[in-house]
Amino acid sequence: MGWMKRGCALINTARGPIVNEQDLEEGISSGRIVGLFDVFWEEPYSGPLTNYSPWRFRMSPHIASTCDKFLLEAAKDFKLFVEGVEK
Repeated sequence: MGWMKRGCALINTARGPIVNEQDLEEGISSGRIVGLFDVFWEEPYSGPLTNYSPWRFRMSPHIASTCDKFLLEAAKDFKLFVEGVEK
């Protein structure tokens, strides 16, 4: 995660295991990045990243892009999330 720009957001809607959970936790705990995940290493997810929810690690229940209304509300939530991180 060290190569990622400080303040960036890592969004994963593909597969949980493509991201190393320990590296992600290190990046989040250091304040370097935030995470937005719809897929996890184990589901339902109850791992260490829940300690950073909802402000540094946002989780959705594996339902990304299921309907237009969800996408509009998710965009609003993401905007609020990013604004909160920038403060």
